Amino acid sequence: MRYRKADEPKATARGALRSRMVAKLSGASLRQLGYWHRTRLIKARALPGGPGQPRLYSWEDYMKVRAAKKLQHEGLTTQRIRAHIAFLDHEFPDWPYRDVREFAHRAMIQVSEPREAYVTARPGLQAVFPDLAFGVLSELASEGALGQMRDFEAFVAMDPAVLSGNPVVRGTRIETRFVFSLVERNFPEPTIRDIYHLTTEQVSKALEFERLAA
Repeated sequence: MRYRKADEPKATARGALRSRMVAKLSGASLRQLGYWHRTRLIKARALPGGPGQPRLYSWEDYMKVRAAKKLQHEGLTTQRIRAHIAFLDHEFPDWPYRDVREFAHRAMIQVSEPREAYVTARPGLQAVFPDLAFGVLSELASEGALGQMRDFEAFVAMDPAVLSGNPVVRGTRIETRFVFSLVERNFPEPTIRDIYHLTTEQVSKALEFERLAA
């Protein structure tokens, strides 16, 4: 699925994903996210009010965190990670919003010089595409939106066009966090199911997802 350009500014400008959620979904630690934020590798939206306020990530921020974490796993330094993300932003500005499997349908040919690179052809332009950057896009595609928590994808969905990418019960616009908050306020689970027309498994999976991401 492709996201229209018109959808991007709204999603990009709105920090909606909590730091702890982003950490769990990406496999990054909170300390790492803080370092990347301070060094402006991936800067989250901090809520106003001074030090100690939560940092919230937009969908674009979230996808960049996941990409950075994968590049780090390959042994890249922060400087090289920054360069790879800058390349993706320059060549494909809307890459965080696209079904990255589309990249595999482009004319990609592996070249020997520089080593481990691809060339992507566009009208009037041939751009060297670093192999690691292409590999990251492929991994993001295979994992889906939930990243490290993709085991929940049958019951939880994330889509930048729906509530700024916040996790929701699949097939609805009901945030998993909202379901969790109702239980915390002592709403009985049968009542939640009846009011919001959810199944027992939908409620239990939403609660499990939130507890694991806490």
